[in-house]
Amino acid sequence: KKKGRMESLLFVSNILSYSVITMCLWVKLPQVASIVRAGNTKGLSLRGYWMDMACYVFGTSYAFYLGNPISTYAESILLAAQTAAIIGAITYYNKQWNAENLLSVVMTLVFLMGAISFVIPVFIIRQLHMLTLPLAVISKLSQIRAMYKIKSRGAVSTLTWAAVTYGCAARLFTTLVEVKDPVVFTSFLVSFVLNLVITLQCLYYGNPKTA
Repeated sequence: KKKGRMESLLFVSNILSYSVITMCLWVKLPQVASIVRAGNTKGLSLRGYWMDMACYVFGTSYAFYLGNPISTYAESILLAAQTAAIIGAITYYNKQWNAENLLSVVMTLVFLMGAISFVIPVFIIRQLHMLTLPLAVISKLSQIRAMYKIKSRGAVSTLTWAAVTYGCAARLFTTLVEVKDPVVFTSFLVSFVLNLVITLQCLYYGNPKTA
């Protein structure tokens, strides 16, 4: 009976995992399309997206080192790729190929190569993964404050935040069933709460008023 229950939980976990992965195929693409259509990046924070990129890279490397099933973190790879496209678009339209951004690109690539080849000691990967939580909190609190300050959602996409909120909720379940890592679970829990607050803000403020 216990084995059957575990199999059922794993079945549900796999469904949730693949639903999150499918959703992450497109969740940030509307932002990329919006930048291209507008031809500018007004209201977007390049440093904020670099913080997001760090979260995805550190989180993916940590899961990879632990040997977790790829279905439990594949969306981080997809989101990192889409975030890279957004960073590229912001840099291109703002002509921000300065030393800071070039250094960020080089450091990201070097870190990824080191992680994939297992050159970086696991304790460093673990410590860097611990940084994903404060980075995510800072990024999301900034968004919450920005909308509260103007009492409007502005150009913030309700659909995008609702989707990432669902993704975090699903990952809470899959982490409990398949990963059982308190650090990973706490990270998803905090992100879920903050994403939910932003989603509720979007719904509360509604569509921005036009003059």
